[in-house]
Amino acid sequence: MSKVLMAALLAMLAILTPASAAHAPYRLVTAINDVAKTFSCRASAGEPTWTYNTHERTIFRVHGKTRRASFADIKVGDAVAVEYHIKGDERIADRVAIRPKQ
Repeated sequence: MSKVLMAALLAMLAILTPASAAHAPYRLVTAINDVAKTFSCRASAGEPTWTYNTHERTIFRVHGKTRRASFADIKVGDAVAVEYHIKGDERIADRVAIRPKQ
């Protein structure tokens, strides 16, 4: 019984590990629409670009700063980590962590 359980556990780890290792939390901002309050970003060259909508409750933070940030702090070329939910066909940003480009 314990050998079967151990084999099942190892099989699950083998399946899940590559996906976890491949996940990069920060994405590169490629476009910003100040009027619609949306921004687009991608993980790396050749990867799909996703557009995120923001709302009045979206929380923005700039890496290394204690003050709250805002949509205006996002710039093309910055790295962002986005927590979001999907509503219909849209990705709605709930939290955005911004790492300004150097």
